[in-house]
Amino acid sequence: MSRFMIVTRDYLPIHNGLSDHTALIVECLADRFDAIDIVCAYSSGNRARSTMSETIVEYHDMKELFDVIDTAIRRERPEAILFQYVPHMWGRAGIALQAAIIPFWLRIKYGIPIITYLHELYYGWTFSPKRLALSLIHRMQLLVIGIASHRLIVTNFRRQKALRRLWGYKLFRIPAGNVSARTSAETTSEPYPWPYITWFGTLSEDQRVEELIFAYCDVANQYHDLRLVLVGGFDLTSPRLRQMMQIVEGAGLASRVIIRGFVSDDELTDILSGSTVNVATYATGPSGRRGVVAAYLRSGRPMVALDGPETDPEFRHGQNIILVHDNDIRSLSSALEALIDNRELSRRIAVGGEQLFVQSYSDASVAEKLRTVLTFKTGSVVTANVHHKS
Repeated sequence: MSRFMIVTRDYLPIHNGLSDHTALIVECLADRFDAIDIVCAYSSGNRARSTMSETIVEYHDMKELFDVIDTAIRRERPEAILFQYVPHMWGRAGIALQAAIIPFWLRIKYGIPIITYLHELYYGWTFSPKRLALSLIHRMQLLVIGIASHRLIVTNFRRQKALRRLWGYKLFRIPAGNVSARTSAETTSEPYPWPYITWFGTLSEDQRVEELIFAYCDVANQYHDLRLVLVGGFDLTSPRLRQMMQIVEGAGLASRVIIRGFVSDDELTDILSGSTVNVATYATGPSGRRGVVAAYLRSGRPMVALDGPETDPEFRHGQNIILVHDNDIRSLSSALEALIDNRELSRRIAVGGEQLFVQSYSDASVAEKLRTVLTFKTGSVVTANVHHKS
């Protein structure tokens, strides 16, 4: 009986990027292994303990985590172990020294192939002493993980390029995949009776939602039925959101900005698939690290995004996306206007986005890439160099 183990911080019924991605991996590998063990932090929510192919084992603290892994491996030795690494989820400010030694400990003690999914790497260099110290610690953790792991997975081209010199022979790029808006397109319904632009995300530091607000105010003066819908996991009472609403109130558009916050997956699918344009405002640019990008591509609607240092090369302006520069509100307004006015352009971008989804972001594509990583021979990862094209 073939078994696989995933070590993660969070898992369902907790809903965040990590837990949803872990659930996606389980689904993608369900036909590759007879059983999958998921080792995750304790949750007080209702959690199915096991199914025919999935067993959940919980731990309460880091010391217990090592004991739980040890017991699970001795009970049913897995063919391989996937470690979900997000520094700030394993330790405060990303200081996660105990978590960083997990691949090393597993490799030395059991010799089982270890695959680490690097969802984040480290803080960038800065003149702030505190931030500089954290950046050094993060890099030390990554070095230990990189040396010990048999395979490393990153989610976008920039990170692949950054790590290629050290670990190119065992480095793979696999997008985070479609973890949101997964409802079948056949069951979608029109959520609103008027045309609208959608933004989906969180109010993180690198989000330029304010640029979208200003661009919408500009465009809304020409299209009097057009609304802006804000969806995602953010605090509806946050000072930043209040400041954005002051902008639209000043423009006399408060009634035309719809703030939904968190919605169910079914409703999110409806909203994205019914939108005139979906907008991504990450300053880093669209790439495989963003589940939002996969949801947009799958929606069948055109996407506009800020171009940034992490924009993956698969995103081609005018073919499957419209890219605009950061801090260029007029260009963002023009892109929205073009997609509203030009149906042929809108259709071309939407079709190109759907094609990119199928090629790189769909469950089938992610599953195929995972199977390439999980290449075994007599219980161990094949050590011959595998050239994985970007």
